[in-house]
Amino acid sequence: MDTPWIFRLAPRPNPKLRLICFPHAGRGPSMFNSWVRELPSDIEVCAVHLPGRESRIGEPRIEVMSDLVENLVDGLDGAISRTYAIFGHSVGALMAFEFTRELRRRGKPLPVRLFVSGRRAPQCQPVAPTYQLNDRDFLADLTSRYGDMPGSVLADPEILGIYLRIVRSDVRVMDTYVYSEEPALPVPISAYGGSLDRMLTRPMLEAWQTHTNQAFRFCVFDGGHFFPDLRRPQLLRTIVDDLGATDHVSEIVT
Repeated sequence: MDTPWIFRLAPRPNPKLRLICFPHAGRGPSMFNSWVRELPSDIEVCAVHLPGRESRIGEPRIEVMSDLVENLVDGLDGAISRTYAIFGHSVGALMAFEFTRELRRRGKPLPVRLFVSGRRAPQCQPVAPTYQLNDRDFLADLTSRYGDMPGSVLADPEILGIYLRIVRSDVRVMDTYVYSEEPALPVPISAYGGSLDRMLTRPMLEAWQTHTNQAFRFCVFDGGHFFPDLRRPQLLRTIVDDLGATDHVSEIVT
């Protein structure tokens, strides 16, 4: 699995399952560093490494969903050679969903479960685009929608500038995304959200059920858009539980 598109955070010699993780806007593989220590040892965490961030910072970022998905299918081909599941948060959830649909189009092996987190179902009414705003207004809009940015980012103008360029590219992927209807996936889906997320309502989360003809579960955690950072132990326990779930709809408030 020699590819720049995937980062095996702690390679396992013979994992029972690979968990392929898509980060939220502006982040890279390091978002999932702590997951390795808290998930069972038979689950291998493989973080998607998009161009234009972390060790790929010098590469051009991809800002169109269709182009991104095509590259992902080719780049992650080795990662899906054994049993795997997919997790994505925010824009990462949308990428994970379209990646899975493209796998089906190409007749590739599908994940045993798709975890979509912090993101409304793709058929829901899109929000007004913001990627073309100037930096000041763009940052203000991000804060209004998703909460405060990390203090370490805001304190350094150079780091903030780099961060905003990466986030803007990811937001452009969302803003220019056009949903097209396809048959439901033959893949169980778990949909997760934060109880205080300003951009996500319960109906938007439940609407993910239309995209699977298999088991569906959803879970609402205490917290806002970035609940995976604040509720990581609860989130990881729920992921492990859901990997063995076969029921259709279950709400949990953690």
